[in-house]
Amino acid sequence: MEARIDMNNNTIYNVKDPVQADQATNKKYVENQLEKKLDKGADIDMKNKSIINLDLPSNQRDAACVEFVNYRIDDMTQKKFLKVDGTNNMTGNLNLNNNKIINL
Repeated sequence: MEARIDMNNNTIYNVKDPVQADQATNKKYVENQLEKKLDKGADIDMKNKSIINLDLPSNQRDAACVEFVNYRIDDMTQKKFLKVDGTNNMTGNLNLNNNKIINL
């Protein structure tokens, strides 16, 4: 059949799961396949391809673009941290919020 079928706003029911690639499918089958493919625990093989146009992360567990990572590295290297080897000094007050420094 090569002609268009006008369903006239009617629904097709009882469509079986497809066996061959060119068969029609049902919503349940598609959702099950998506759930399998989008399993968060599954490995993703990019086959040497890149992910492009990645937005800046908005969640802690989001992937990050190089732009964001480089910004964070620059931000961290510009801050002075108190080093345990004594190469820089603390210049402000230290608030321990009722905690104690103890010797280990």
